[in-house]
Amino acid sequence: MSCDLTSIQLDVEYMMELVDPSQLQGEGGYYLTTLFGALYHISSFNILSRQLSNEAQNSIRQWQRRRTIHYKHTSLNRTKHPRTENNDSKRVLLDTADQ
Repeated sequence: MSCDLTSIQLDVEYMMELVDPSQLQGEGGYYLTTLFGALYHISSFNILSRQLSNEAQNSIRQWQRRRTIHYKHTSLNRTKHPRTENNDSKRVLLDTADQ
């Protein structure tokens, strides 16, 4: 998706200058000022600032590795030892209901 950001910014700034301040009080003013803020944020967004440091990238890789190892380990345990907690709790509920 692409657009002419400069043209949209000029149009919004032009409208902001021409619109009577009392008209900015309503819903239209809300949308216009929200669009103005969003365009400012998009235009000032720096691609370099969103790149993670090497330390942060390594930390994420280590976390992902630990998470994957833990997931594989727990899924193996589930297949070897199926949990019976739900069955036990159902038995307790049935036993108490009979009394």
